[in-house]
Amino acid sequence: MSETSKNNINPILASVIQRRLNAVTLDMAKVLQQTSRSPVFNEAGDFVTGLFDHQTRMMEQSANIPIIGFGAQPALPYIMESFKDNLYPGDVIVHNDVYEGGNQTHDVGIYKPVFFQDELVGWTVSKGHLSDLGGATPGGYNPQHTDTWQEAIRIPGLKIVKKGKIIQDVWKMLFANTRVKIVEEDVKAMIGACNIGERGLLNIIEKYGLETFRSHLDYIIEATEKQTREIVRKWKPGTYYGESYMVSDGVDPLRKYKVAVKITIDDGKVKMDFTGTDKQAPGFTNMPPAGAKAACAIAYLMLINPGMEIASNEGLFSSLECYFPKGSILNPNFPAATIVGNQIADVLLEAIMMAFKEAVPDQVTAGWCKACPPVFSGTDPRKNEPYFDFGFMAKSGQGALKGFDGFNGIGFAGAAGCMRSQDPEMLEIKDPFFMEAYEYLPDSAGVGKYRGGYGTYVKMRIDGENNSVGTLGDGMQYEGAELPQGLFGGGRGTSNNYILHFPDGSSQKVGSKDMVFQVPQGSWLEMYSGGGGGYGSPLLRDPQKVQEEVLAGLLSIEKAMQEYGVAIDAATGHVDLEATEKLRKQMSA
Repeated sequence: MSETSKNNINPILASVIQRRLNAVTLDMAKVLQQTSRSPVFNEAGDFVTGLFDHQTRMMEQSANIPIIGFGAQPALPYIMESFKDNLYPGDVIVHNDVYEGGNQTHDVGIYKPVFFQDELVGWTVSKGHLSDLGGATPGGYNPQHTDTWQEAIRIPGLKIVKKGKIIQDVWKMLFANTRVKIVEEDVKAMIGACNIGERGLLNIIEKYGLETFRSHLDYIIEATEKQTREIVRKWKPGTYYGESYMVSDGVDPLRKYKVAVKITIDDGKVKMDFTGTDKQAPGFTNMPPAGAKAACAIAYLMLINPGMEIASNEGLFSSLECYFPKGSILNPNFPAATIVGNQIADVLLEAIMMAFKEAVPDQVTAGWCKACPPVFSGTDPRKNEPYFDFGFMAKSGQGALKGFDGFNGIGFAGAAGCMRSQDPEMLEIKDPFFMEAYEYLPDSAGVGKYRGGYGTYVKMRIDGENNSVGTLGDGMQYEGAELPQGLFGGGRGTSNNYILHFPDGSSQKVGSKDMVFQVPQGSWLEMYSGGGGGYGSPLLRDPQKVQEEVLAGLLSIEKAMQEYGVAIDAATGHVDLEATEKLRKQMSA
């Protein structure tokens, strides 16, 4: 920004514009959530809405699902290049190609250019997970898939609306490649959200003028960058190393893949170098670079924004540089399958936090239990129609951090706690399921002065026909997954354990990246989701908090004594303070 422009900046007006941009993205999100048909959108909130300028810089975005949100921008330069001489007011472009900036084939972006007085001034974007986009398997999740064409129809950028009118032949072709009718309706809702965003953005520009708007936007982005760099400059400079492991690639359930990161902190800048990460997998567990960078952004945001308010724009991550070696599981060679790549965010988050623990020990979180949401497909006999859905209710626990216990049943780290669970009754209405149990899992939290979050226990009956049950996560016990790491004396968390019970009395363990076909009607799925790691010595935990969790049924008396050194009377539920002090002294010695 020139000195002349800086002299004309009104900081109060800049704050007003930033708030209005944020309000527009929230309006977009509300419209999308309330008009969409899929529970993936209207219950789980698996989408994001955002505004980008004519240079593809992020102006603002809603904080729904970060792994999608921070994965929305990378596709824009490809779209701009493809349509640079063919963009008009009212156009709408759909995109999902992971080899041209997408983060997952089923995380589909709707991009609408915004014009003011015939000049391109920005883009409105809505991006979310669509239930089905063709491919060999409903929903796209199948560990037998080895290339991107098997997972979904590949859309490197396709104009579906031109000058405000649907291009009928293109529209029909696109939705002929989905098995689920609500996908078309969800895309209409996404377009509607972009229309709301366009209207809101133009209202701001019309009120303040394009020149004033752009100069103040530059100021807002520069201020966010300055704020971020000032935080990073307080971190201990140096180079740090962390690693974590993904277990199972869908082909070999016992194979481990290392995610290694070397982090360098220097003068307000952070570089994350993932050299040393294992090579790409033969199955569907590779992560496109757009998704990997989004996962890094999530971890970074957790560290720079602990309770502070920072605007969500391009300046937020200008101090962060990421490198993902070509041919690795974080940057696979074309045409590798990638649909479970989002779930590797859990692994990246743990590796990054383990690297940062020396530089910013007061802000890092212990390991989260890696999430493992199930996926279901089949025929609903009540409607004689196909169904497809996720089991977002299978929620693992967050790792603890200094001063705070981990959240219970928070689930996928890539969603940063923003992905909601389906309402059990609504799930039963929509799909052929019966929910018998949905509760916290006792003794699942990693111990510590601040304990990890508890996992969950879910038991559900599958009443559909021709059912398939799959999983797309990590941290499964019988595959030998490493337990979530604790920090500074905190204990490790626990792992996941999923079991299918069939009507004939037999049962089968389900892997973390598995697909079980022809599951009989009336089968039961039990899901034990693990808890996060603890922070600090468990012998320093407040005995009153230990007692409260014992009385709530979350913690057993045995674990309270063995791990926390807290003696609780089984009859009264009261803490024996004298016995506790004696026991803790013995354990410390």
